[in-house]
Amino acid sequence: MVEKIWRKHSYSIILIIFSLVTCFIIALKSSHADTDKYIKVTINKGDSLWEISNQYEGLYNMPKEQFIKWVEKHNDVASSQIQTGEELVIPVLIEKQNTMLAAD
Repeated sequence: MVEKIWRKHSYSIILIIFSLVTCFIIALKSSHADTDKYIKVTINKGDSLWEISNQYEGLYNMPKEQFIKWVEKHNDVASSQIQTGEELVIPVLIEKQNTMLAAD
């Protein structure tokens, strides 16, 4: 039975598997590429995501709660579990930080 299905639809099955693998690879690469345009911060002792959101206030366009959820999602971490020395991507564009530094 399986052999009969394979003979009749092998090209379709191979095409579907290839398409799924390709989509998966593209999704992985595009999500990583998105974070490359954002700055990274190193967590210091006593830091919290709330404090970091305060430090960069005005450089991102979202409520603080959404900032924290974004950081948790894109770094695969819970805000209560951030560690000293850990490097996190935050939703502040590198170009915005550069503009802020140039203005100082």
